[in-house]
Amino acid sequence: MDSEFRIYAYISQVLKDLGWDTRNPNRGGDVYNQHEFYNHDDILTKTLNNASPENIIRIPWNNGFHYWIVEAKSNHKDLKKGLEEAKSYSDKINASKILDNEPARFATGIAGSPNDTFLVETHYWNGREWNIVSINNYATTGFLSLQQCRDIINGNKPNLESFDDNSEKFLTKANNINTTLHNNGITIADRAKVLGSLLLALAEDGNMRIHKEPRKMINEINTNIEIILTKHGKKEFVDKIKLDLPATEKNHNSYRKAIVDTLQVLREMNVRSAINSGDDALGKFYETFLKYATGAKDMGIVLTPRHITKFAVDCIGVTWRDGIYDPTCGTGGFLVVAMDNVRKTSSSKNYEQFKKNSIWGVEHEDPVYSLALVNMIFRGDGKSGLQDGNCFDHEFWETNGNIFYTLKDQETTETNRPFTRVFMNPPFAVSEPSINFVDHALKQMKPNGLMFAVLPNSPICGLSSKNKFWRRETLKRHTIKACIKLPSRLFIPNASKGTYGLIIEAWKPHHNDEDTLFAILYDDEHASNLAKTQSKTNIQDNLVDISSAVKSFLNSNSINEIPKEITKTKIRSQNGYDFSPEAYVAEHVISSIGILDITLNLTSAIRSKAVRNSPPNPKAFTSEKLFSIDEIMILDRGKCPPIKSLDTGEIPVITTQEQLNGIADYCDVSEKFIFSNKITISANGSGGAAFWHPYRFAATTDVLIGTLQEEMPKDLEFILYVCGAISSSSWRYDYYRKCSSKRLIHDIKIALPQKNGDIDMDEISKVVKKTYGIDELKNLLNKHNYMKTDQNN
Repeated sequence: MDSEFRIYAYISQVLKDLGWDTRNPNRGGDVYNQHEFYNHDDILTKTLNNASPENIIRIPWNNGFHYWIVEAKSNHKDLKKGLEEAKSYSDKINASKILDNEPARFATGIAGSPNDTFLVETHYWNGREWNIVSINNYATTGFLSLQQCRDIINGNKPNLESFDDNSEKFLTKANNINTTLHNNGITIADRAKVLGSLLLALAEDGNMRIHKEPRKMINEINTNIEIILTKHGKKEFVDKIKLDLPATEKNHNSYRKAIVDTLQVLREMNVRSAINSGDDALGKFYETFLKYATGAKDMGIVLTPRHITKFAVDCIGVTWRDGIYDPTCGTGGFLVVAMDNVRKTSSSKNYEQFKKNSIWGVEHEDPVYSLALVNMIFRGDGKSGLQDGNCFDHEFWETNGNIFYTLKDQETTETNRPFTRVFMNPPFAVSEPSINFVDHALKQMKPNGLMFAVLPNSPICGLSSKNKFWRRETLKRHTIKACIKLPSRLFIPNASKGTYGLIIEAWKPHHNDEDTLFAILYDDEHASNLAKTQSKTNIQDNLVDISSAVKSFLNSNSINEIPKEITKTKIRSQNGYDFSPEAYVAEHVISSIGILDITLNLTSAIRSKAVRNSPPNPKAFTSEKLFSIDEIMILDRGKCPPIKSLDTGEIPVITTQEQLNGIADYCDVSEKFIFSNKITISANGSGGAAFWHPYRFAATTDVLIGTLQEEMPKDLEFILYVCGAISSSSWRYDYYRKCSSKRLIHDIKIALPQKNGDIDMDEISKVVKKTYGIDELKNLLNKHNYMKTDQNN
């Protein structure tokens, strides 16, 4: 009897987690527990002839209800018995004349205990017969949400074709599994392997037997792993993936509990259906799991977010004729999206041909490799083209339309490379440079094949001689079709990297007059929960638009240019063939220059208190000319020693901070380090913020000092305007792509209004005079005798 009560508690908790109101319907809820309906529902009591199933769930439907009957048993072997009893109760309701418009649509049997897991099987009544409920063609192993029930009733079919991969639910499940494994002594390094092994075992047998004796249970799991790997020609990997009991026997029971509780969570989330989801729900779940399994960062496991794998495939496209390769495939996210894309756009015959020999990936980490196998096996990819080990040990070639590989210790004379599409995200926490992965993959590609590589900032815009050399040599052999700046938070918390999506056309030298597409991706709504914490006015998401623009550019070399988002232009040899979009994408029109922040910062510095904000004043010029930074000012670096080495004094010291006009402290500074009436630009950290200092000041070496060229105006309005224009482009720089004088000169063009071939100061003055706080600032400057703007001091 105790075990049945534990089943009741489990059912109630699971239904609550799925969003059901588990209160008695008499109190406004959805769920009758055993006997509860006797005192509240005379019709059900009479219809069931005083019989009492474990639960009767009311599904709101139109102006009435449909019913879901649940019958529980304490032993796994009685699952079918419980299901048949639930059906018999349902049949009574369906035969009732009184409840003619309120049928019992679902019948569920649940059997087991917390120590052995619970098996769940649900059937649906379509008005003629009972059929098992499935999601993505796999029988459900957990309970259903209200929406899932309604979707099944609405279609009057027992199979749901989409899996609910809600990120918040995945986070909850991932945390539950991590907590379970931690509490039962599974080390951080082993958690990924345990999860991968259990998923492989479930792929073979969703209702595998749970033995009370730990050794027998592990043997059962390992037997299922061996069976499924043998089916797919991967038996040699059994020893790497199978589970092993702890060496100390006293830890066997806690290890068994970790396995049982993890299996229960996986069954609750209908994981077999998740794996078969076209949206790679397994990858999304495992991505979430690894983010909160704190060993993932140390293991170098940083999975590509699902919306980025889809974005990559959408950008360069995949057909059934393509050969696909991912040299660092992780859980197979790119490969899964590519497969699903071909499945949706090809005939069954062509899709089967594609699966047979066109999908290849290599993964070094055994636990992650097992997940990739699960992903591909569930999609029926034939004898999987996944290989374990180091991608640099593999060379691929094509003969008579079939793809083969050779390991580095084997000799071959084959040179016909097979791949027309490569997708990759090289690991971050390894000693091998990411450019080596790119070069390896390019060697496996056919001429004119396309690669989408997620890369850190170093190969894209790094200033080391090695990175500059790689970019120059790459252009000699291959064409850089596009480079897309990816969101900076993409891999947090497991990695903090500035990353880019680089699209390369293989074995076609890049011509000097050839355009490259440069874009900056915003993905607030596609990424995670970030959009929920922002107001609608602050949300930026152009993922679909950038994908469409890339496809258009690859097909016809045409795009609609958007300031601060997308452009096409030629790669410049200056500054080391910088590939980053920040170096090429244009700023908004002149009206976007933010003079207000410059005014407020300077006012705050003088008054030592902030002035309230005010919206900018848009203004467009009818005639303008673009100037580079070095045409407007001469740049030098500050020379002041670090603040911590200085005594307190009267001289403001400028650092890279962006508050109080860049003033970090007041120190006793030698005269040789002091300037006045200069512009400063922060050149570290985020970088790019410009300030004017009409007073005496010093600046550290992370700050650039700007002195206006002789021919430039020295008016207050002009100085504020130039500072605003520079600061408005500070989005081009971050911790990974630091601001420097060379980058400022190459990246930024300042539009100055023109009149009769000269700078039109009347137009600039009109813009500045409309800025909130400008009159107060002028009064302060006059009061402190700062109106003098002689830049030669």
